[in-house]
Amino acid sequence: MKQSVSNENIVEVKNLKMYFPVTRGLLRRKVADVKAVDGISFKIRRGEIMGLVGESGCGKTTTGRCILRLYSPTEGQIYFNGEDLFAKRSKEETKKLSKEIAFIFQDPQGSLNPRHTAGRIIGEPLWFHNLVQGRNEYEEMVDRLLTLVGLESYMKNRFPHEFSGGQRQRIGVARALASKPSLIICDEPVSALDVSIQAQIINLLKRLQKEFNDLTYLFISHDLSVVRYFSDRIAVMYLGRIVEIADSLELYDNPRHPYTKALLSAIPIPDPFLERKRERIVLKGEVPSPLNPPKGCHFHPRCPIAVEECRIKAPEMRDIGGGHEVACHLV
Repeated sequence: MKQSVSNENIVEVKNLKMYFPVTRGLLRRKVADVKAVDGISFKIRRGEIMGLVGESGCGKTTTGRCILRLYSPTEGQIYFNGEDLFAKRSKEETKKLSKEIAFIFQDPQGSLNPRHTAGRIIGEPLWFHNLVQGRNEYEEMVDRLLTLVGLESYMKNRFPHEFSGGQRQRIGVARALASKPSLIICDEPVSALDVSIQAQIINLLKRLQKEFNDLTYLFISHDLSVVRYFSDRIAVMYLGRIVEIADSLELYDNPRHPYTKALLSAIPIPDPFLERKRERIVLKGEVPSPLNPPKGCHFHPRCPIAVEECRIKAPEMRDIGGGHEVACHLV
């Protein structure tokens, strides 16, 4: 099913909800729903790096997995290049669509098959999508992908345990690039790595975007300093909902939602004089359970400026100028 959408958007998410049932007893009777994603809408422009940030458990990874079609949403639509991702299609059409979206996992150790060599791990998408003709072309492409991510071609005969953490993540990046996707979803791809290795992987991803025209990233992370450096636009999530979307510089220079302000105040500043002077926003209480989220604005129990309207009515996302969108009654 084709939708009339702007050609500049590669992904459009509309009112996405992903609820996981909680069951009890031998008959597995449903007693509640975990509202992992609770009605979010956003767009990813072609060729941009879209950051998705928030605390652990806010629904970031679930959103990425819905776009990858690992989960079927409870409600809502996701359009990729104007096509409904969850519309019925033939096996060939599904295979063609899967070629366009790739995933880089958080754990480089757990995401690689320990019984396969690096060459086989990287080369599997080449055979699956019929991107090479014959063994020679296959070997050449695997060598090229290894070189592209900063590894030597002779390393293709090694197994994952013979690589360092950073090298294993480079193998994951090479595997994601093998099918020549239009969109790569990066699910906290550097959180399990040392800081120096994190910088290498981030710089590698930025370099690859320049080499591959129109390559788009959805970069999921809880590390705001990494997202600031890497992303063009940023969406902030809290308890299954998006509360603010803006260009990277605009969000960091002019945060409007109270939750975004609190998140940004937690980022350390390398200048000790400025670090001592600035005001920290410390949120009270714990993040509510997605099993029973608060009515109205999900953030209101911890918000320092909440009013009665926040407890009753959920705020809608609205543009406050220049593409800066905020879901807050008081902005």
